[in-house]
Amino acid sequence: MINASLRKGGTKHLPFYILLCLFPNLVLAQPILRGQVIDSDKKPIPFASIGYYNHQIGSISDSLGYFQIKKINGDSIKISSLGFQFKNYTISEINGNIQIELNSIYFKLSDVIVKSRKKTTDFVWIGHFKSKNNFLSLGGVGNQIQTAIFLPNENKLSGYIDELHFKLDKFKKTTYLLRIRLFNRNSKTGLPDEDLLLMDNILKPNQLKRDVFFSIKDKNIEVPQNGFFVSFEWIPQIGITKETDSAPWIIGNLNSERKITYTNYREIKWSQNSRPIINQEYGNINIEAKISY
Repeated sequence: MINASLRKGGTKHLPFYILLCLFPNLVLAQPILRGQVIDSDKKPIPFASIGYYNHQIGSISDSLGYFQIKKINGDSIKISSLGFQFKNYTISEINGNIQIELNSIYFKLSDVIVKSRKKTTDFVWIGHFKSKNNFLSLGGVGNQIQTAIFLPNENKLSGYIDELHFKLDKFKKTTYLLRIRLFNRNSKTGLPDEDLLLMDNILKPNQLKRDVFFSIKDKNIEVPQNGFFVSFEWIPQIGITKETDSAPWIIGNLNSERKITYTNYREIKWSQNSRPIINQEYGNINIEAKISY
């Protein structure tokens, strides 16, 4: 039992070893690195990714660009966000609160060709949605990982990606945001490469449903001839989402090929998720895309 002198006089006069016994977390707590991610105009960058290269520890900036992450001296962190050039920092170089400025990715005017949408007369759904729903949660396990599914353009369609369709479970009371991204496939590595969807790609909790039809028709994104990746990432809301909260499930199946599912931890490195899930089978998210052509 804590005696009266401790209750009245606080902890400043207690010997170190008594503090260690009474409040181990106070003494042994890991240092925290705090900061803000901003752009070149000093405006905050929300939902930027902050991740360590050698430890699976990461964070995401809040709506005002602020973040906090466990400080690991000697390791490096990568700070990245859609539409910006990423930056690397070695933790030993950083002390106290920091402000990290990311530069926008600019394109030369000569390289930009503004195209009007060509007229389309038909559409088709491509992907893996017809697979059996086994309620496999590939997107809801942890909130540090992006899960990407490859959708091949087997018929070499020339058209536009108008809509994405997938199913959710256990979403009604969630506080997580869902970020959806589209990627080209790198012709050499086969990994997700260039972002195709740079804005309006976050769904709030009140927008989540059992069947999600996510329209991107107004973006006029042309379907790549060799197919593309659809990526999902659950984003906790700082100050709202609790550590004990579970992200919803993105429903998938166990009867799929091993070469279509990829994961990325905090923008560090994409890798093929070839680990068997159950009975040597492989899993993927049930996702389909509407292609107008």
